[in-house]
Amino acid sequence: MGLKEILNALEAECNRAVKELETRALAQAERIKQEASLRAEEEKKLVLEAGKKRIEQEVKNIINRAEAQSRNIRAAARETTFRLILDRLKEIIAHDPAVRAAIIRKAISDAVEMLNGQLNQSTFYVSEKDKKVIEEELKKVKDGLKISVADNLDAGFYVEMQEGKINFKVTPEVVAGRLSRAFLPTISKRLFE
Repeated sequence: MGLKEILNALEAECNRAVKELETRALAQAERIKQEASLRAEEEKKLVLEAGKKRIEQEVKNIINRAEAQSRNIRAAARETTFRLILDRLKEIIAHDPAVRAAIIRKAISDAVEMLNGQLNQSTFYVSEKDKKVIEEELKKVKDGLKISVADNLDAGFYVEMQEGKINFKVTPEVVAGRLSRAFLPTISKRLFE
């Protein structure tokens, strides 16, 4: 074997070795690329999952804030509605003579029943505008009961014992308050359920 043949054999061996190295290098590069791609995909999934969880939590927070705000708005609406109803009741009681007279008749009946044996020691302080109705109702119960006009009352009456203790009070505000408390569940059910 001559020198030329040895060189050719060496060159062929080198070419084969280079091709083998290139093939292995390409295969390794491809494997590294696939592994990197898989890792990148896993990282992407983790990032997306974390982002999804963060978004889901933010959505929950937004919903919770909206529900709380909705509850506050409903509560404010209820409060406003009840205040308007109470104000309207006061207005009706204060300005409708027939309603006020019916309330006064019932209230006098209740006061007489409550004070039973103490009527003679009691003074009925009345508003100027209800004096006539109250006097008429009290005469039906007992003649000669003490009645005095109270400057601090726009409507209604209150009963005071000799000791200065107020035992019974009927004003538009008191009656409206009692009526609203009595009918509050019904009103609430009809308006808000």
